[in-house]
Amino acid sequence: MKCCVIIPVGPGHKLLSQRAISSVHQAIETGMGAFSEVEIIDQDDTLGQGRSRARNLGVAAAAEKNAEWLFFMDADELMAPNAFVDTQHLLGEYDAVWGAIYEADLVTQQIKRRENEVSPITSLEQVLINHPFLTLHNGHFVRLEAAMKQSFNTEMDCGEDFEYYLRI
Repeated sequence: MKCCVIIPVGPGHKLLSQRAISSVHQAIETGMGAFSEVEIIDQDDTLGQGRSRARNLGVAAAAEKNAEWLFFMDADELMAPNAFVDTQHLLGEYDAVWGAIYEADLVTQQIKRRENEVSPITSLEQVLINHPFLTLHNGHFVRLEAAMKQSFNTEMDCGEDFEYYLRI
């Protein structure tokens, strides 16, 4: 099974994206879980045409590469080292899987779980009654087929990612 990691790289984020890509390589080295192949698609958006557009282009590129699963992350994010391994038992049961949200302090190099994060989420109601900042976040696995049916809304300038999460 193949997974493509899609990272939109917006204006001024080229250096940040290298750190994100390194974290994906670290996760691959830790273990690929259910995946036999993982490919990174760093989708260029340096002209600032929109991260939703870049994400949708990444989905199309992943389809051309015959991916079955996608992992979305932003250029300023890091993939957890155990991401592939920790989710392998969930892929047969769900069309999308979100993990815990961690934050890194770049000055102190400390990583901690987001305070007051709602986890585990077991119902849509939990997502709807809590602040979006505490529920779903960009870093998630999704079946290619589901992502192709529910593309990111390029008309929205804010909240387009969360609107997509709710549709998925």
